Amino acid sequence: MLFYYERISYERNTKEKIIHAFFELALDNPSKSHFSLAEIAQQAGISRQAIYKKHFNSTEEIIEEVHRILYSEFSAVLQTYDRSTIADPFVFFANHFLPVFYKHRKWIQCFYTTAANPNWIPFFSSILLDFQNEHVSINHDVIQVPKEKVSQLLVKGIMNLLEIWIVQPEPTPPEQFVQTFLFVIHFPISSYVARAENPQEQLPASLFSE
Repeated sequence: MLFYYERISYERNTKEKIIHAFFELALDNPSKSHFSLAEIAQQAGISRQAIYKKHFNSTEEIIEEVHRILYSEFSAVLQTYDRSTIADPFVFFANHFLPVFYKHRKWIQCFYTTAANPNWIPFFSSILLDFQNEHVSINHDVIQVPKEKVSQLLVKGIMNLLEIWIVQPEPTPPEQFVQTFLFVIHFPISSYVARAENPQEQLPASLFSE
């Protein structure tokens, strides 16, 4: 029995080494979109056979495993949302999802800043879109845009905001960033854009000419 647990622990550590080596290579070669298992094995300090035999058959499978881990943790927290407890889904998202997102910042930074994972954006946007479709009521009549287009616009806005935050060398801890996130989400762009004192300075002069 002890041997069994030691073997499981060894295999888990090897898998973690492989994933870590993949990210190291991606960060060292940000414009490269594919790595061979031989390169990853060398980076991890293990044999290529050790990767094939027990773990992955391609770099795509490594990315799929990372996606599986992220999806599992992201979904686990998003599924706990209860409107009867927190009426605003964005408040819940800020306080409960952002810490999990931050926990995996090294992986996510790599996906945003390198060519290693071309499927990161559609993968992450699908998670946000599922949460939004289930819990966010959209009043699309306000801006006369089809509902699905407003949904896409909102998801892209959230993703852009999270990207700006998480790709910083040392991202602000989530318990501090939550206020910035909620401010940007809850207030229109016009509320944080500096305006000229003279209204005519904001528009082309031709609009005021007779």
